[in-house]
Amino acid sequence: MTPPAPTSSTNITFTNISMTSTINDKEIRIHMPEPFSGNRTKLRKFLQDCKIYLTINKEQYNSKECQCGFTLALLRGGDAASWKEQYVNSITNATGDINFETYAVFEAKLRESFKEVEQIQNAMQKLHELHQEKKTAEDHNIEFRLLLDQAGIVVASQTVLIDLYQWSINTSLCTKILSVETIPDTL
Repeated sequence: MTPPAPTSSTNITFTNISMTSTINDKEIRIHMPEPFSGNRTKLRKFLQDCKIYLTINKEQYNSKECQCGFTLALLRGGDAASWKEQYVNSITNATGDINFETYAVFEAKLRESFKEVEQIQNAMQKLHELHQEKKTAEDHNIEFRLLLDQAGIVVASQTVLIDLYQWSINTSLCTKILSVETIPDTL
């Protein structure tokens, strides 16, 4: 179940949190982010989807309470639900008022708690095992660049990247690339 869409003077309620937001414009309906249950490999996509949604609807989610509350509403089940409960308790004062931090601080705490410890090693392993096979060159390039990003590889040495890339593409494509008049020296 997705969180209720805010309307003019709507109460948004979810576990341990209730807030009111007055909204002048309608919320732009795009695909809601999938709820996050604590799977560390899915955190990055979850936060990216939340940021897109919040950015597109920035007039409706124009406060730290609305931004954090929206994202907290999508922390459901598993370790994420436990983390949400602990987090909300940590920002609740003695009188029961919730004092939200900035979205950047909230996001940093969420990332720290659910960081994929072996993300770099996993991405490097996947890069070394990556083969184009029956994928299109475009699909392969997207996967290659995503793995570079996940591995934290900054494009400092094109030579190393080109070498990695050559090993990952089909031999026929590599031959075509190397047979052009001017051989590319960047990805």
